[in-house]
Amino acid sequence: MMTASRQDPLAEALGAFLALPGALEQIDPQVRMRAQELYAELEGAGPDRPGCAVIGMLMEIGRETVRCRLAELGHEVATLAGLIRTNREVAERLGQTLAADLRQGEEAWQSFGISRKLIARQGLALLARLGGENLDRLFARNRGDILSSPTTGELTQAMQTLADQAVSLFESIDYQERRIGMLVDAVYARFSDAPGYALARPGRVDMDGYRQDLQALSAKTREFCRSRINLITDKNSLVKKFGQEVVAPLRELFVQLGLEVERWLKQVSMLLQVQLQERRVGLELREENLGKILDHLVTLDARLEEAETALARQRRLEEGLERVLGACRT
Repeated sequence: MMTASRQDPLAEALGAFLALPGALEQIDPQVRMRAQELYAELEGAGPDRPGCAVIGMLMEIGRETVRCRLAELGHEVATLAGLIRTNREVAERLGQTLAADLRQGEEAWQSFGISRKLIARQGLALLARLGGENLDRLFARNRGDILSSPTTGELTQAMQTLADQAVSLFESIDYQERRIGMLVDAVYARFSDAPGYALARPGRVDMDGYRQDLQALSAKTREFCRSRINLITDKNSLVKKFGQEVVAPLRELFVQLGLEVERWLKQVSMLLQVQLQERRVGLELREENLGKILDHLVTLDARLEEAETALARQRRLEEGLERVLGACRT
């Protein structure tokens, strides 16, 4: 038979356990119901009321359930802590490299903006020299000199002067094109040396090909001016023939050169802009991925907090069960 000193601590320990948050949810429903019945009996019965053995058996069953849950929660806490540690290390590493790449990308974009404006300004000056108005002025001025020439010698000299001026114009255009090309090469070299950039350099205008064509037209002009047949041809017919055989091809040469230079200037900026834009998009994707990792860390932290809270609650349940079992043995 139990004495009062043995029964009161048991009732107190069992009552304290049953009052713990989550205690009733963590044990089998039948075990819970029987434990509540025995607790009611302990409270209402005298000190000699039997039941220690039954209570002890029920608490042993509850303790096994709680310990299983403790093991699960302990594993979950360890796993979550490991995931958080790994993700945080990855996030810090990615954040550092991303911050550096973002700074570099912004500097590159600003540098490109400055270089593009400089190339565009020089390119506009070059295209102006190749423009129709400039060519019209050149040919109109020489046409006036040709038509006003009083002698055949002065006429052919004016024709040769046109060819020479066309050569001078071409050489100045070639000089400007080379200066722009050097600027373009410097810009592309600047980005090619930076990590993360693999820039395909644009081609160049085939100035040598145009030079050869111009040299051929210059030689044709000289032959035209020395031709005996041309020298005895009337002035109007000679001027018309010169326009068809020399002036028209010269104009077409510069028009085609202008079109090619214009395409080249557009390609120079477009290639670099496209590749820098792709780089920007890549950085934005990296920012997005980093944000996802940080959001995931917030979720993991919340889950860890929940798991640690549940683990602490299970430990309190285990302690409560141990007190009940201890009271049963005394």
